[in-house]
Amino acid sequence: MILRQTLHTSPAIASSYLFGCGSKGVGVVVDPVAKPEFYLDSAAELGMQVRYVIDTHIHADHLSSAMRSPTCSASGPRSARSA
Repeated sequence: MILRQTLHTSPAIASSYLFGCGSKGVGVVVDPVAKPEFYLDSAAELGMQVRYVIDTHIHADHLSSAMRSPTCSASGPRSARSA
């Protein structure tokens, strides 16, 4: 398993995570803050493609960048109930 934590300081202090399986080449971004390209490039450096984006909660001090990710559909991430 690969895990990379990023501490962001702008627009707010927040942590986001990229984790995944190097042998399968699949990654997940959790609580994204930066532009999607930041996570896509980080995943590519590790030999992974981002397949899922997860927001664990609503952020009061900044907007999530999950909906700007090409991994998400126009109506939002697929919920666990529809999987």
